[in-house]
Amino acid sequence: MDCPSGGSIQKREEIKQLLREGHTKDEIKKLFVKKYGATVLISPPFSGFNLLVWTLPFVGIAAAGYFIYRYIKDREERMANAPKVSKKRTEEDEIEDELLRASIEEEMKKYR
Repeated sequence: MDCPSGGSIQKREEIKQLLREGHTKDEIKKLFVKKYGATVLISPPFSGFNLLVWTLPFVGIAAAGYFIYRYIKDREERMANAPKVSKKRTEEDEIEDELLRASIEEEMKKYR
């Protein structure tokens, strides 16, 4: 990857010099990690704090999935145990509906 920043140009030149001196790829990598730290690598090693950095996103996704699953299950249980609402129509409901229909009919006759 070509990066035009001054730091990367300097590092590329340093790598070229080390290759001219006969160092292997692994030796150069070790020298750079020693000099600049593990952040110089494209992917940090799977050890120490970096192990936490690698695994934490997956643990977070798994935990979120578990909490969503539990929320849905709890909600289903609450809905199953909720008291059933009776939809029986009473005589009062029918009388009220009839009065409303009559009132609507009267209003509609005014505008025809």
